[in-house]
Amino acid sequence: MNLDGWHEFESAFDLRVVWKGYVGGFEPNIFARRRESRRLGTLVPYAVARVMNAGLSQRFGFLRRINGPRWSGYAMAVYRVP
Repeated sequence: MNLDGWHEFESAFDLRVVWKGYVGGFEPNIFARRRESRRLGTLVPYAVARVMNAGLSQRFGFLRRINGPRWSGYAMAVYRVP
């Protein structure tokens, strides 16, 4: 997710950025959502995400505190309205 693309939205509503950034750290559950297709090709990414989530919870929980554009599950902004 690219935060630079939010500029048009911010300009349209004359918003002043208080804070804008990435939150949530690495979250494999985003990829482990309910499988909508029962094809074998969807099973592999689902299974990998489930295993990663279990390992992340136990040993690598610190990875959830690292935020970045290619790593975080969410982007967030706080604005001031004039």
